[in-house]
Amino acid sequence: MMKAQLIFEFLIAGAIFFGIVVYGVTLMNSNVSMFRDNFYVDKLNSKAIRMSEVLASGDPQVGLAPNWPFFERERIDGFMSICNTPNGYNNLIDYFELNDTMFYGTEIPHFFSIFINTSSGNTFVCPSWLEVPKNVTNVYVERLGIYSTEISADRNGPILKMKISVW
Repeated sequence: MMKAQLIFEFLIAGAIFFGIVVYGVTLMNSNVSMFRDNFYVDKLNSKAIRMSEVLASGDPQVGLAPNWPFFERERIDGFMSICNTPNGYNNLIDYFELNDTMFYGTEIPHFFSIFINTSSGNTFVCPSWLEVPKNVTNVYVERLGIYSTEISADRNGPILKMKISVW
C-alpha cells in the first residue's frame, strides 16, 4: 500500500509543478507580446520625431526651416515636388532610414506622410497619392512654426502646422 500512496503523491506533485510551469509560461508570453507591441510603437514614434527634427532644421537637403521656427515657402515647394514622385518618395524613405532590417536580413518597410497646413489656408500633402491604411499601427508627431514666404522671416506670419505620420 505504501508504494501506491507514494506514486499517487508523486503524480499530484508533478501535476502541480506542471500547472505552475504552464501558468508561468503563459504569463510571460502575454507580457512579452505587450512589451513587443509597446517597443514597436516607441520605435515608430522615434522615427517620426527624427523626421520632424530634420524637416524643422536647416538641413541643406530636406530642411524646411533654416531659421527655426520660420518655415520657408520655397523649401516646402521644393520638398513637395520631390516627395510627390514615387522615386523621390523612396529616396526620402532611405534618407530618413525608415526601413528596418531584421537580424536574418529581411527588410521591414515603413512609410510616412506629411500634412502641412497654414492658418492662411495653404495646404501641402506629401505624398498626395498615399493614404494611411486603417488596419496598421500609425504614430504621428505635430510641429508648429511660422509660415514665411520670404527669406527675411516675417515674425507675424501665419501659423504653420506640420503633421508627420509613420506606419
